[in-house]
Amino acid sequence: MKHLMLIAMAVGSASALPKFASVGSVASNPVTATELPSLQRIAPRIIMVHGGLAPKRIYLTDWKENLSVVSAISVIPAGAVGSLQLAGRQFVDLTLYWEAPRWERFLKSPESLAQLDPNAEEAGRGRLYLPRAGEQAIVIYQNANSYRTVSAEAIDILAKYGVR
Repeated sequence: MKHLMLIAMAVGSASALPKFASVGSVASNPVTATELPSLQRIAPRIIMVHGGLAPKRIYLTDWKENLSVVSAISVIPAGAVGSLQLAGRQFVDLTLYWEAPRWERFLKSPESLAQLDPNAEEAGRGRLYLPRAGEQAIVIYQNANSYRTVSAEAIDILAKYGVR
C-alpha cells in the first residue's frame, strides 16, 4: 500500500520537478507554502540529510521534490518485517520539517539552514538504510514503530546530492 501522501502527486509529475538547493546552498523555490496552503502539510518543507554516509548536512528545500521523496515511501507488510537485515547497512539520518510556514524563515540563506536543529521537537526524524544487493532501501521513522520501503525514485533524488 502506497504512503497516503501519493494523493499529492497530482501537483506535478516527478519527471517535471525543478532542481533545488544544492548541498549547503539555497536557490529560489518555485513553490512556497503561501502558494499552496491546502497542500503544505502533505510534504515536509525541508528535509535535512545528515549523519552516516552524508559528508555534511544536506538540505532538500524544493517542496515538490520533497513530495516525491515522501511519496516514494511505502509501508512494509507486517509479515515481511522479520526478514529485514539492517545490521551493517549504510545509512543516513533524516530530519523532516513539516508545517511549511514555520520553516520558511530558514530558507533565506545557507546560514539560516545551518541553524536548524536536527533534534527539534517539532521535526520528524528517521533513519534511511540505503539499498544493497538484493535488498530495498528501508526507512524507520522515530516513534512510528514501523518499517517502510523506499523506492528507487527517492534514492535517485538523494544520489544527486551525494548520498549513495
